[in-house]
Amino acid sequence: MTFSITDTSIARITVDAKDQISGMLLTVQKAGLPTGMAMPDGEVYEIEQITVYRADSASIAGAELTFAVESSWLTAHGLTTADVALMHEVDGAWQTLETTFVEERDGKAYFTARTPGFSYFAIVGVKGAAIPAETTPVPVTTSAPAAEATTVPATTAPATTPAQSPVFWALPFIALGALLILRRK
Repeated sequence: MTFSITDTSIARITVDAKDQISGMLLTVQKAGLPTGMAMPDGEVYEIEQITVYRADSASIAGAELTFAVESSWLTAHGLTTADVALMHEVDGAWQTLETTFVEERDGKAYFTARTPGFSYFAIVGVKGAAIPAETTPVPVTTSAPAAEATTVPATTAPATTPAQSPVFWALPFIALGALLILRRK
């Protein structure tokens, strides 16, 4: 299931399930450095915390995160898209995830990275050095329904699919209303 996110640098999360998951809730929020944790190496663009509710972490095979970095931030720090990586906090230490540059548009550079789980994430840049991948999770893709996704402090919102669109559900009522109006004439 893919969740679209707003209000953070993480724009989309696609969760791969090992088992069926229903009613999963993800929260994504900008965060500070976790207590007692060292700052990751390099220039830190943003730290995010992703929390999973209503799903057992053992039923999640992994996820792909899509995130964006302002192109002006890269320029200001003398960085290129090859210098950007997503780091994941695991047991109090930062692990570099394999990060792929996707495209640059509308003043932002977009990247994807695979993660085996959720906790804190840091978007970082290290000038002049490609960041090696320390973890390369192998996902098992299984179709799994999910109920909702949100960013904090935004209100919890359901994950959207075309069938769940309010316009989709409103069309029959609009057509019925138009038919009744035409029938009265």
